[in-house]
Amino acid sequence: MLKKTFRYSALLLILLVSACNSVKDDPTPIGNELTEAQQYFLSIAFGTEFGGASPVIRKWATEVKIFMADSSHQELNQELNLVINELNDLIETISIRRVNTRAESNLVLYCGNADTFVRDYEPATQNVIKNNFGLFWVYWNNQQELIRGNVFVDTQRTQGVSCLRHLLREELTQSLGIMQDSGQFTDSIFQQRWTCTTTYAAVDTMVIKLLYHPLVKPGMSKQQVTAIIKKL
Repeated sequence: MLKKTFRYSALLLILLVSACNSVKDDPTPIGNELTEAQQYFLSIAFGTEFGGASPVIRKWATEVKIFMADSSHQELNQELNLVINELNDLIETISIRRVNTRAESNLVLYCGNADTFVRDYEPATQNVIKNNFGLFWVYWNNQQELIRGNVFVDTQRTQGVSCLRHLLREELTQSLGIMQDSGQFTDSIFQQRWTCTTTYAAVDTMVIKLLYHPLVKPGMSKQQVTAIIKKL
């Protein structure tokens, strides 16, 4: 079965969709002075596939406060804690933590069935969620700073704990601002084809670090970021 996971992003009332199963690697020439990880970062960290979102950096500028709407799934509850700890080890410019109520949160994780997610979290996903086992929907302000969002993992249709853990890790990580996928690295959490990878590849950790490097700012273009990371 092929994974068909749609990505959702929104600026105010404009909905922008990016589908992970058909994203092409960025063909822009990068130059030999960049590392493989830096080139990979430039190919997946800008814009979304559909909807006309400008190809700029979008990331959280404040603490990410995650509320897990249903923590009864023990393996996913543990996986969320694991992913948060790993992300906090990789990111120095913001922190990520769990909160106890939806009202406290700016990012909600719902692991359950599609109908409930549509009804209670993102009604606009009704027409596409039937074909998708995981997705995220994030909002940003005029400064291209992510401000809130929802993450969905379908526990009814996804077979196997490893695949559920993979979806949680992938969708949560991409909701931090890495909204594209790629077919380049088979062990990458951002691999566009169906996998059940439950760990970050080495290249993934570099991508996350680059996105949240203090010199990489929300709203920066690929040209601006390229000039910065060449010096890192």
